[in-house]
Amino acid sequence: MVSAIGAPAVGSMEMGTLAVVACGWLWYRRHRTGAATGMQGLPVQLGMLAAICLVVADRELPRIVMLSSDPDTHAFLSQRILSLGFLPWSGDLVFDYPAGSAFLGASWSWLSGLDPRDTITALPLIACLTGAMLLAEAVAQRHRHPLAMPAALLTALALTIAAFLFPLFSQYAHMEGTGRQMCFVFAAAVPALWMASAPAAVRTGWALVVPCALLLLALGSLNPIGPVMPGIVMGAFWLHASLHHRHPHPAALALPLAAFALLLDPYYQGLVQGAGANPKITVTANYTALSLTELLAQWPSFYTRHAAELGKQLFWLMPQHAAPTFLLLLLPIGAVLLYLRRPRLSREALLAGAALLAATAACIGLFFTLRNDPRGYLLPGYFSFSVSQYEFILLTVLAAMASTAAVIRGFAVGWLATAAVACCVIALGMRTQQESMWTPRQAYCGSLGCASANDLAVLEMMRGVMDDMSGKKVLLPNLSLHTGNEAWVFPVAGARALPFSGSLEPAFFYYQGDPDFSSRSYQDNVCHQLDRRWLARHRIGYVFLPENRAQACISGMESLIDSERIVFQSGDAYLLELSTP
Repeated sequence: MVSAIGAPAVGSMEMGTLAVVACGWLWYRRHRTGAATGMQGLPVQLGMLAAICLVVADRELPRIVMLSSDPDTHAFLSQRILSLGFLPWSGDLVFDYPAGSAFLGASWSWLSGLDPRDTITALPLIACLTGAMLLAEAVAQRHRHPLAMPAALLTALALTIAAFLFPLFSQYAHMEGTGRQMCFVFAAAVPALWMASAPAAVRTGWALVVPCALLLLALGSLNPIGPVMPGIVMGAFWLHASLHHRHPHPAALALPLAAFALLLDPYYQGLVQGAGANPKITVTANYTALSLTELLAQWPSFYTRHAAELGKQLFWLMPQHAAPTFLLLLLPIGAVLLYLRRPRLSREALLAGAALLAATAACIGLFFTLRNDPRGYLLPGYFSFSVSQYEFILLTVLAAMASTAAVIRGFAVGWLATAAVACCVIALGMRTQQESMWTPRQAYCGSLGCASANDLAVLEMMRGVMDDMSGKKVLLPNLSLHTGNEAWVFPVAGARALPFSGSLEPAFFYYQGDPDFSSRSYQDNVCHQLDRRWLARHRIGYVFLPENRAQACISGMESLIDSERIVFQSGDAYLLELSTP
């Protein structure tokens, strides 16, 4: 396959070939090494993964419109890569967001044949549960007991479903922070890689450099905050290995290697070159940019004036919880592990743990200080979620270690009963602290409305008859909304399904496709007045009116039905051709 610009493009055949080659390499490695360690429990894991995918598909798919702006954007960018076969590097098609989620969604779509809306919907849940399985495998594969792997996997998955299924937490159930939710499996892979590696590989360290760099690359390409907390955890492992083996561990080279690789992403190239990216939103709050001197002066005061906030971050699974849920789970799980294993903590491990806590506390204070800075006001919430993810990871690792210790000591039946009761108690306790959306979301559309049958009928009429080869774009009706510190415009109802219909290029689908598309330009040229000259300059030749459009803001929207040529109509849904000025 070759792209329109002559660059080699990727499609389902290429991705399928890569998957077959990877499976072949694993099979070859298994037989070459005699591989009990690397492949232990693989059939059980594959069976569990298949069950997870079936349950997720039954609950969540198919999806016509996404649940919020975040998954809308990620699915649209995935659709871009599917259509082009490559990551756009320049021009109007370049992304204003890291490309990792788009590439991940496109890869799953290539391999599964699913629509990118379906893959983006499924990936956070799959990432959460697969991350738990990675941690369980890393803990269990050091033991030869035949029940160690099943016990660790069942414990990790049961605990995750009981307490840590954050994609269903009410604050994330509309897929807010989709990229950060997808980060979980890669964040979990950081400690899993170090725990599962052979002692000789950890001692020499060179075999860990590239995998660590790839994990940091994946995390950074999903979200700019993604590598920070995993980097701190990786630094703690590095410090422990360096102190234990009495030489600087080469895994530190993963950091510059990952930073260099991130420059392959046009988003990070733009940051390095100082190119101002078009903001998705208009910041309306009275924020003040801090100078370096002001930042360094205010940072230490966090630890005296906001000590309670630091405690919330460190001892609560979620800052919104009424009780210190992380501490309440850590104490009993840790006590059970100490009873079953009585592990000895070396001086190196204690120093690495202290460094991890200090670095985490330093970042919490830094990002909190930036909460009123227009360049960093989102960072406190983003980093808080990363800290919460690693609290989930620590508890999952400790529970998996306790389960393997129990079966090795011959307590398999007793442990199974105890763990089942404990998970039920934890699930009931978490329900008092954390509201979740347990009902299937497949038929749920969120606050911006569903696509009606008439909307989909018009989109079907457009498919194959009208395409983006004409060069004209179709205006999507948007809702104007102020969220306190930001001014947004959101496409409404069936308009959110149009970008995936395989027809005209959308205009004002979360500001993609043109550097002049912003919340302010929508207000000035579409909402307050319909500036036809401005629309024509930006190649907007059509407008799509979904059936449920009452929330949308287009100047004289209803009168357009009489004044413009109707191209397609079904019920009260229309595609109109805008007359030229």
